Formats: sequence, C-alpha cells, structure tokens
Amino acid sequence: MFPQFEDEQTLFVVCGGQRGIIYLAYSGIMDEVEDIRVDDPFDNSAREGFFAHYGDGSMYGYGSVLESKDYKVRKDFARRIRLAIDRATKQYKAKSIYLFVPSYRKNLILDNLTNPVKRRIKKILPGNYTELSPIQLLQLLESYYPTPPKMPKEEAQKILHNTANAH
Repeated sequence: MFPQFEDEQTLFVVCGGQRGIIYLAYSGIMDEVEDIRVDDPFDNSAREGFFAHYGDGSMYGYGSVLESKDYKVRKDFARRIRLAIDRATKQYKAKSIYLFVPSYRKNLILDNLTNPVKRRIKKILPGNYTELSPIQLLQLLESYYPTPPKMPKEEAQKILHNTANAH
C-alpha cells in the first residue's frame, strides 16, 4: 500500500537506455500502465552499415551509419516516452510525476516533454531503475527526502523555551 498517493493520481516514469515503464500510483496502490522498449542500435544487425578504416595496425576512422542509427533510436525513444506520458496524464488525470532517468538520458527526455507535463514533475531521480519493483522505487524515492527532525524531549523543550525567553 502507498498511503501517500491516496488523494491524487501520480505517475512514476522510469527510463533506462532503451526501456521506459510508466506506473500509476493511486488509492494506495501502484500499477504498471505502459512498457516502452526500443531496439538496441548496436546489435549485430545494426552493425551492417558499420565500416572502419585501418592502417598501420590501428583504426583511424569509422563510418557514421551506426552513429546515425543510435541518434535515431534515442530520439524515437524520447518521442515514445513523451507520447506515453501524455496519454497516461490525460487518461488518468495525473497531477504529479516522478521521473527516474539516467543522467545521460535526462536532457533528451526533458527536452521532448511538453511544458504542462514538465510542471507536473515533482522530483527527478538520476539512474537506471527499470529493473526495480514498484516497492523498491517508492523506497528509493523516500530515500531522497530527508526525514523530519524529531521533537526534542521534554527537558530539551524546556531549555529551548527558557533560552528563547531569556533573549
């Protein structure tokens, strides 16, 4: 149970390099609502367009076909994440979003989001957490918020009160 999400629909957007998962936290529970995956641009089939120039026993140049595929895959991933967040935000009327994203993907993801979605983001947690369970995500989120200070014991409260009145 997640009591902190009793009153409003909240999205947990968890991104990795090629995978994104969107969870909806509501009424004390958390459900997966979307799982986005893109192909690895560096698998063997993607290397078909790769070429390199060798000379004197070392590589001194390589082709850009592979790099351009990687860029297209990253842009497609960011676009698909944006569309999924837009759908989930509208469908579930989510008021807040927690974004879990690796540092190297953060700007790409944020640059693709609409301003209304960006304003709903309450916290961005750096890292790839696509393999964590919803409970582990919640524990991770809680670890980013400091615990409230404990109330001093009765005697300490009296000392604090007397000190404040003395000045």
